[in-house]
Amino acid sequence: PIGEHPWKARSGRHAILLELDAREIRAVADFVTTTLTVDGLPTVSSLSGEDLRAVNFVTGSSAIELLPPKKSDSLMYLSMQQDAPPPRYAKVVVGRPSRFDVMEYKVGPVDHILSGKHATIAPLLEDGSIPFAKRPYDVGDDATFPLIADTLETLKEILLPSFGKGPFQRARNGKGLIPSLVDERSVNDAEDRGEGENGTTTSTESGDVPQAATSASRDAAFEGAVFPFVFNDIESTAKKRVSTVRFFLYPSAQNFQAVWLHPLPFFFRIEHTSPDATDWAEVYDVTYCGRTYATTTKLLEAWRSGDDVGCESKLDSKTSGAYGDWDVPGPTCGPEKPETNARNGAFNDDNGD
Repeated sequence: PIGEHPWKARSGRHAILLELDAREIRAVADFVTTTLTVDGLPTVSSLSGEDLRAVNFVTGSSAIELLPPKKSDSLMYLSMQQDAPPPRYAKVVVGRPSRFDVMEYKVGPVDHILSGKHATIAPLLEDGSIPFAKRPYDVGDDATFPLIADTLETLKEILLPSFGKGPFQRARNGKGLIPSLVDERSVNDAEDRGEGENGTTTSTESGDVPQAATSASRDAAFEGAVFPFVFNDIESTAKKRVSTVRFFLYPSAQNFQAVWLHPLPFFFRIEHTSPDATDWAEVYDVTYCGRTYATTTKLLEAWRSGDDVGCESKLDSKTSGAYGDWDVPGPTCGPEKPETNARNGAFNDDNGD
């Protein structure tokens, strides 16, 4: 019935059509990654940190989901014409670089996997039915990040004045995006904690306040972080994989849900059809502050020539991302709501402004 908790709903006959739960998904993922090999390549559940050429990979937001039973079998069970429910199988989507395709597999029965009984993995499609260029996008796929990092390094002289240094140092949950800035992160990490040069704090009537927690240092620490997202581009075809790389600015991990409301006016395209990243060309169609340049070289030439190029997109340390600001629903922030501001990351002056 509508409104019942999932674990209660699973007791009815209609449970055969319920989506896999977290326990079932984990069990299927473990089974596939320990069982499936294609052309000698192992299968992984995440591409994070992996060489795209060396593994098969479970991929996509619907990578593992219920494979509905046959309609006739379902009707027989739902109409109580048979007592035994049809077995539950999972459909698993796997990218296969050695075959240059994407395969959907029938995996199960799921209850056999859970109980350690015999289970199988069988292809649902003909080889090559889904081209490798059309593999589903996956947030765990960071294969493009080295090329993205090289691009940002090339454009550093433009990006830092426009968007600040801190966001690129704190990008990707602290891993950073611009290689030459990574060594400077410790300084910014100390600022994030509000520590002085020796990591010391001073005591006041309101409690321990870091010596470095001045308005200036808090502003610097509040530059936020940048998170890159890779989106399918309209130029993609069955034979060519093109993505748009966009960057989103968020004030803190606690307010990451507001990331979509802070897109930077800077993005570009990548053509990355091949599983071999060394085959990928330089990024192109680089859009910065409303203008599109064919290459990073063209953008740098315009910037250095003194052409009317440039803009800024930075967080305001007093309001951006605070509860009640334009990008986060909630009560108005300000001196009358100090507890709300503190809870949601607003940095205010000593007088509460």
